[in-house]
Amino acid sequence: MLKKESYHKELILVGGGHSHIEVLRRFRMRPEQGVRVTLINPYPDAQYSGMLPGLIAGHYTEEDTNLDLFKLSQACGSRFIEDRVIRIDPGKKTVFCDRRGEISFDVLSINIGSQSPTPKNFEMEHGLGVKPIQTFQSRLQDVFDKTIIEGKPKRIAVVGAGAAGVEVILATKYRLEDSLNDTRHLPHSYFLVSSGKSILSEQSGKTRQICEKELKKNGITLLSDFLVSNFERNTASTKDGRSITADVFLWATGAVGPAWLKSSGLGITEEGFIRVKANLESENFPNIFAAGDIAHVQDHLRPKSGVFAVRQGPALTANLRRALQNKPLKNFRPQKRALAMISLGEKRAIAATRFFALKGSLVWRYKNFVDNRFMKRYADLKPMPMEKSSGAGVPQSPEMRCGGCGSKIGPNLLREVLAGLPAVSSSEIIIGLKRADDAAIVKAEPGKLGVHTIDHFKQFIDDPWTLGKIAVNHALNDVFAMGANPKSALAIVGLPLSGPKLMKNDMSLLMRGASEGLAENRTVLVGGHTNEAEEINIGFSAYGEVAEEALIRKTGAVEGDSIILTRPLGSGVLFAGVMKGLTKGRWISTVLKEMAQSNANASNIFSQFGATSLTDITGFGLVGHLSEMIQGSKEGATIFLEKLPFYDGAIPLAELGIESTLKPENIKIDHLATNKVKTSTKYQVCFDPQTAGGLLATVSAQAAAACLNNLIESGYLKAAIIGRISNVSGELRIC
Repeated sequence: MLKKESYHKELILVGGGHSHIEVLRRFRMRPEQGVRVTLINPYPDAQYSGMLPGLIAGHYTEEDTNLDLFKLSQACGSRFIEDRVIRIDPGKKTVFCDRRGEISFDVLSINIGSQSPTPKNFEMEHGLGVKPIQTFQSRLQDVFDKTIIEGKPKRIAVVGAGAAGVEVILATKYRLEDSLNDTRHLPHSYFLVSSGKSILSEQSGKTRQICEKELKKNGITLLSDFLVSNFERNTASTKDGRSITADVFLWATGAVGPAWLKSSGLGITEEGFIRVKANLESENFPNIFAAGDIAHVQDHLRPKSGVFAVRQGPALTANLRRALQNKPLKNFRPQKRALAMISLGEKRAIAATRFFALKGSLVWRYKNFVDNRFMKRYADLKPMPMEKSSGAGVPQSPEMRCGGCGSKIGPNLLREVLAGLPAVSSSEIIIGLKRADDAAIVKAEPGKLGVHTIDHFKQFIDDPWTLGKIAVNHALNDVFAMGANPKSALAIVGLPLSGPKLMKNDMSLLMRGASEGLAENRTVLVGGHTNEAEEINIGFSAYGEVAEEALIRKTGAVEGDSIILTRPLGSGVLFAGVMKGLTKGRWISTVLKEMAQSNANASNIFSQFGATSLTDITGFGLVGHLSEMIQGSKEGATIFLEKLPFYDGAIPLAELGIESTLKPENIKIDHLATNKVKTSTKYQVCFDPQTAGGLLATVSAQAAAACLNNLIESGYLKAAIIGRISNVSGELRIC
């Protein structure tokens, strides 16, 4: 979580390129007081381009080559937003995100890399651009997987004979014929397509000679003076009528900027790059900067190379600070040349300058050392320091306490307090304080029941939009757990005091996310309340309705019923891991997408299949909520650990001893479970508090399979039958 302090200015970094990760690192080393740094990127991680050839060849795993932007942002005390910027209004100092809408900034920096300029009629079925790397690698892996499944030889053509094209064709050839046992016997064909007379026009003659020999040795056909003018299905052709047919075209020809920048008002080159001055600031708008491939520095043009993007990082950081402080900017003059290291497929490489070229395994080992040192610089950053825990195991600082449902009051304390309240009876109240269920039920119009619920928690993620949407789903889950349809909601929001622009950003993002969640569930926001707080918190009071005969209680389970869970377990562990800097960005990205999915359809499906009982898994964990279900139903239950779905990363983190702050309270009901394996990590995660968790239902054994299939077809892909109801009242077997 972000360190709790008053922010007055917003620095937005668009894109997780090589320059920006260095900006984050340097702001971590020396934070700028009163400045909040926000990184916006379409993915939770970024792939290091220098290791892409090795990844294609199979020398590295995807894990080896990925920079975790979520973890890096967290370690640097910055906010991370997983979204795609689609527009900029420089005059109004606003960026527009695909999902989240507008966000205002004081200073903006753009480091989004570039794209491969593919031709008209370029069909994704037969071709893919090398840039952006994130999508290229996943689609190329699909090609490898398809080749294994089909068992047929492939014709692969790489268009573009610069360093990237040479590396990609050699790496692809090595992967198919050396790394993948299932395809090495197939007679694949390889082509390198050059628009000029030779390859590597930017390199020395010696380097070209070496690479041409490598291509020939590997049986790769070089097509020279082949300028592609048309592309149809699986055929590329020139204006003079020459053509080449291939199963897959890999496009590695130069680079262009994204189309959306052209309407931004920024100074843009014909290729779509942002014109910047020697200080990396936009030529026509102050306080807007660009670096890396997307920047066109007229005063000192350099190749579109990751080396130069990395070198721009320190200078960019310094000028961003000066812009935030309203100080004069300083010009940056990069080195004239950089050592080029070109991978040759197998573990060999070329080190080249304009004066010499060296080839061999030692060069590759040196390149491997340099690349891994670069990755280690950003991967080994520790989270921003927090206060230590007390000897009693209770953190002294609220910053160490979990958010979401991990911040709820423990179940035992809650039951004791509620039991001491005076009983209030009314003919209008069907379910109230004295009858445990997911929501209060009151009489409404004839034949209808009103459902009342409220939920509120402090932030567990630094993205307000996501927080708002998940908070809606979490609150409405109690309505869905009664088989009801939500109608209206009231909001309560707490915001930390900061600059007006930042508070507006936070409030706008929070309520846009909430509004999207409410709209998806056909629920109307009818009012609310706001107040100052130490950190963002949000909650909703929701009202819904259900026909009397359609009401589903959590206390109607019947012996022999199957127990179905719609969503994985382990969100509490994952968010506890975030505070320690141990949770991977991909894990968080996955769990947030699950939590943002409404349970409305699941509730309807359970109603259709005659669910006998229904509840949602929240703060008390699977065991806590299931215990309430079977005790109220006067039945027992058996849960099979091997059937339980868990979020990616939850079990590894739990094995490290990571747990939510509410879990020790939840596990006090451990005595209710029999036949348990306490040493099992999966068993321990059964007590993990969940935020916006899944629905837990009991359905007749005869209908369970069909019910599960319907859930999966409706998008609840991790739904599972996890156990059955027994006739031993109150007994909970976990085995």
